[in-house]
Amino acid sequence: MKIWIPSIKTGSGSDVYMIRLAESLRNLGLTVELQWFPHVFEFCPLLLRAIKPPADTDLIFVNSWTAIGFTQHKIPVVTCVHHCVHDPDYRPFKSTAQAIYHRLLIFPYEKAGLQAATQVVVGSEFTQRKVQECFNIKAQLITYSVDSEKFHPIQKDKNNKRPFKLLFIGNQSKRKGFYLLADIMQQLGEQYTLNYTSGLRTLEGETHIPYAQALGKLSDKQLIAAYQQADALLFPTRYEGFGYAVAEAMACGLPVISSDCSSLPELVEEGQGGFLCPPDSVDDFVAKIQQLESSTALCEQMGAYNRDKAVSTYQPKRMGLAYIQLFKQLCHV
Repeated sequence: MKIWIPSIKTGSGSDVYMIRLAESLRNLGLTVELQWFPHVFEFCPLLLRAIKPPADTDLIFVNSWTAIGFTQHKIPVVTCVHHCVHDPDYRPFKSTAQAIYHRLLIFPYEKAGLQAATQVVVGSEFTQRKVQECFNIKAQLITYSVDSEKFHPIQKDKNNKRPFKLLFIGNQSKRKGFYLLADIMQQLGEQYTLNYTSGLRTLEGETHIPYAQALGKLSDKQLIAAYQQADALLFPTRYEGFGYAVAEAMACGLPVISSDCSSLPELVEEGQGGFLCPPDSVDDFVAKIQQLESSTALCEQMGAYNRDKAVSTYQPKRMGLAYIQLFKQLCHV
């Protein structure tokens, strides 16, 4: 079976998803062609209709924003909604220009693509509900994956005198809760340190966060090392379609302190793998971090719980097999 994945570079988790999906399917014996297109096609995905699928393509897998550019072929099209930007709860994290762009341009194209696609898939129950609410379309849930052989724990220095090491992974945006980090670290004080990335996008200007170090953009190897050297993931995000940073941290055996919103409760089990805090509650984040810092045993217990869950739930093979079953059904193989 040959799968064509035409994809637009977005500088977000959707790029990571397409790369990991292609790798997972190839490892299971499928022929997969992942083809990248310039970002300009996002503004007019109908231009993609001029591009012919590779020879012998059995199925097309594409992001929901550009699915309408590929539904005219007599080939099954599976489209994925990573997170639903049309959800009213997403509105506070958009600029006025983004809101207009999403409503007037993206929504009509995305809706038409979802309606014309053979099957719609999502990576979390939360996104599944939002697609139903926003588009009145039922989507199939296939949970995203993390390679737990690459993302794995290492033995840590148990010196109690060293600062407690927090890590933030993600784009430096309002939606990711980046603006809370300075206040959280100010309250925590010098017993704690924070490493933070710039995600897949570059932030203009400088941001001062006490007791923190900016890591910039990281390679895969550097990203894994950052997780392995941390004591806990701090992730005060406000909206996630899935939450790759959380799943990766779990695979690396880290406890997670995150917001109690969107898809996060599906990943982080309160009191078992970490803590879910009310969104924007700096005091609650600080209290939960201090609770973790005061107990090495609790950190290890939560980290081990997360590692076990990541290995059993987010395996690439499990995701790949679920897709293969779907693809065979659609292609009548």
